[in-house]
Amino acid sequence: MKSHVLLSLITLLLAMMPVTVNGGDGNFSQSRKYNIRVGRKLPGKHAPSNLWIEIQVSGNEIYFYPADWYDEMSVSVTNQSTGDTWNTYITNDQRILLFECCNGLYSVDCITSTGQQLICYFEIVVEE
Repeated sequence: MKSHVLLSLITLLLAMMPVTVNGGDGNFSQSRKYNIRVGRKLPGKHAPSNLWIEIQVSGNEIYFYPADWYDEMSVSVTNQSTGDTWNTYITNDQRILLFECCNGLYSVDCITSTGQQLICYFEIVVEE
């Protein structure tokens, strides 16, 4: 029982770790692709899941790669420092979200067409 609780806690912590996107050249001109573990969004907490979202951040665009666990989904990306939020609806024909790229921790809130609510985080650090 204790090992199950410990394993669940470790999995939860890993699911909530941000992915750092490091531009390294003072501007964010390079394209970076990342796989991020997505947590289930439940009232008052985030539960770990075995789902991954694959995104590519390039300039002011986030491209959402297709995955077998969703066909369409509503996406909100929020800069956790400024509170700025960008929204889109991801479909087979529309996979790009435009946003203002700047340093910061971002949350990605997703609601799939089946009603599943998910959240993940990534961080952008552009070194000057």
